[in-house]
Amino acid sequence: MARATSSARRGFGRIERRNSGRYRAAYTGPDGQLERPKPLIPYNPAHIRAELRRGDIDLRNNRVNIRRAVVRAGGKFIVGSPKSDAGVRDVAIPPHLIPVVKAHLKNHVATGKDALLFPAAADGNAPMAPSTLYKVYYPARKKAGRPDLRWHDLRHTGAVLAAQTGATLAELMGRLGHSTPGAAMRYQHAAADRDAEIARRLSALVSEPDGRVEA
Repeated sequence: MARATSSARRGFGRIERRNSGRYRAAYTGPDGQLERPKPLIPYNPAHIRAELRRGDIDLRNNRVNIRRAVVRAGGKFIVGSPKSDAGVRDVAIPPHLIPVVKAHLKNHVATGKDALLFPAAADGNAPMAPSTLYKVYYPARKKAGRPDLRWHDLRHTGAVLAAQTGATLAELMGRLGHSTPGAAMRYQHAAADRDAEIARRLSALVSEPDGRVEA
């Protein structure tokens, strides 16, 4: 199994979203100097993701430590800091997922704290390409009966479920890495809508003679 080396971190720089809705990034060139920021791609949350390594998984406290982001542009991966300071965070792992995380670390991640959690099949020092992910994800969503489900929708689902547990706005912002309350409030509203539906069904259980609840 390939081992991650210090060369895996070449290209480290910074990634930021501009007011125009486009990303730009600066990264180290062959001479080790930070090159001028360059425009990347139109804003799309799916294009930028956390860059996670074995050392970012804290199984003692059951947390994921998010410190870096990665974006692919011009055929290369650029690793930098998250889009905002709020993106640097520690996220608690739900206890029922710990066995899955441990199995993944054992079976799919090289040894050493710098080993990528999701490396490319041909190069353990390079992040997995989106096309490789989709080869697995597209059949999985079809099997689940949701061929319309985008990869980023899984994040939305997790956010709504977190809101349904009663998480406060500040707690949602911290978990999701949001620097402004707008997006987190949408998840709270979605959870509130679901709570209203639950209340309606509770009333229906009392009012319907046979206990049936109309959809």
